[in-house]
Amino acid sequence: MKTILSIAFTILLAYSVGSQNEVNSMKDLDYGVEVKTLKVKGDISLAYTDEGAGDETIVFIHGLASYIPAWKKIQQF
Repeated sequence: MKTILSIAFTILLAYSVGSQNEVNSMKDLDYGVEVKTLKVKGDISLAYTDEGAGDETIVFIHGLASYIPAWKKIQQF
């Protein structure tokens, strides 16, 4: 039984790894919103989105360990 489960797990793992889309750049990711870029200095650019409406502005900043969809739950409030 362990052998069958091990084989099934290996096949499932191999299939899931092989079927992932290749991402060569952060620009290749689908964020679900329109992403705009601003050239800051030289070859450095800043990606941002402009969402919502109202009199107040909230700026969310994240680092390399995160990306735009991480803020979706917070944006709803």
